[in-house]
Amino acid sequence: MYHQKLNVMRKSVLLIMMLFAVSMAANAQKFALIDTEYIMKNIPAAQSANEQMQEATKKYQSEVEALAKKKHKRCSRTTRQNLPLFLPHKKQRQKMQS
Repeated sequence: MYHQKLNVMRKSVLLIMMLFAVSMAANAQKFALIDTEYIMKNIPAAQSANEQMQEATKKYQSEVEALAKKKHKRCSRTTRQNLPLFLPHKKQRQKMQS
């Protein structure tokens, strides 16, 4: 699942870059075809930028996963703590309904 998200993120970034390039070309009334595969393979700056983006993506993904895990722990702890408070009300409602 992580790799799917990473691929989606890469495609999104690439799409945004392509849309930006197309919009700039439209403003100048000139169009160009950008071979991003060639750029990524043959230009060292593009390769290093891609590597930096991948590292940042991994870093932020791990931060998001840690926050989600922390939130889940808090939520389940709160639920366990509050469950005894709700049980009497639930029993009262069941008695009233029957």
